Amino acid sequence: MIDPQNITDFDRDLEELEEFLLFGILVAGGKSSIAAKAVNDLVARLKITWNNEVYRQINDPRISLMRRLSDYVCVSVLGTDMLPSEFLAGKFKKMGIRWHNQKAKSVIRLMETLYPMGGLDVLALATKPLEVIEKLPGVGRKTARFFILHSRRGADCAVLDTHVLKYLRDSGVPNVPKSTPSSKSEYERLSKEFMLLKPDSVSLAEFDLKIWKMYASGYKATV
Repeated sequence: MIDPQNITDFDRDLEELEEFLLFGILVAGGKSSIAAKAVNDLVARLKITWNNEVYRQINDPRISLMRRLSDYVCVSVLGTDMLPSEFLAGKFKKMGIRWHNQKAKSVIRLMETLYPMGGLDVLALATKPLEVIEKLPGVGRKTARFFILHSRRGADCAVLDTHVLKYLRDSGVPNVPKSTPSSKSEYERLSKEFMLLKPDSVSLAEFDLKIWKMYASGYKATV
């Protein structure tokens, strides 16, 4: 269950890590409440669907969330002219997900990458370094850091979303863009600035969540 107000959890199991990564992909550029509901509804649907006769015939020693999602999509397009990504894009659109076509294609490729019988495997989500996670389909620099910061205890990486960037500008940091910088060097510069502003009394994950809650609630700095 994804709860944006309590997003930090260092004890997620593998399926919960998959849910969290899926949330990280779907929430990019959109509202956390919409993305959270989309993931939670989709997971609930998969749990119901997996009990159907078609799925009980599938024998797999370890059935991950991505495996169930993959089979759900594939079975749903059988006998149709739809591509798996088109079916998933339609679901995402109904759920209110921004850039649903692009994200559907990314999730399809992610399912192929994390398939438990080959590829990177879902186990990698709990152990692989940042450099590997950020290369996953649909992930990238910001989402990878968001995933690791709020799922691994002691993680030391800044998530430069719009809220953090607003905080940096309001704190007087020079040359802060309005959107996440694509340049690695610029991302690292702003990450260092953010970490310098963090009080010693809180963890980076706590500080990040505090900033998000503050600006998501409509906070505006006074001049």
